[in-house]
Amino acid sequence: MIEFRWNKIDKKSNTPVIKDVELDELAEMLLKDYKSALLKEPRKIKYEHFLESYLGANLEYQHIYYGEDEGQIFGVTAFNEERLKIFDQENLCTRHLIIDKNSVVLDHYVTE
Repeated sequence: MIEFRWNKIDKKSNTPVIKDVELDELAEMLLKDYKSALLKEPRKIKYEHFLESYLGANLEYQHIYYGEDEGQIFGVTAFNEERLKIFDQENLCTRHLIIDKNSVVLDHYVTE
């Protein structure tokens, strides 16, 4: 696995700040390391395997809550322990969920 090093990190949120061109370069390096054949013949990957096994991220699915004036949120990444507002379908209310550092939370919508 490629070791990530960021030139700039937002001090408040600890989120990496990366330019578009750097993101393209990183994506190419990751694909080359993960499955180099994808650079020659693009095809689907098992994103769950990539996130959990290759990147070592904690992956979970929730009903992510988004307000009226925000666009739909399909996923979030936590670089620190964070609070995420979700919709609790069992209790029919919104609540905050604590998500661990190095986690990816995807909205259930992406599985439909």
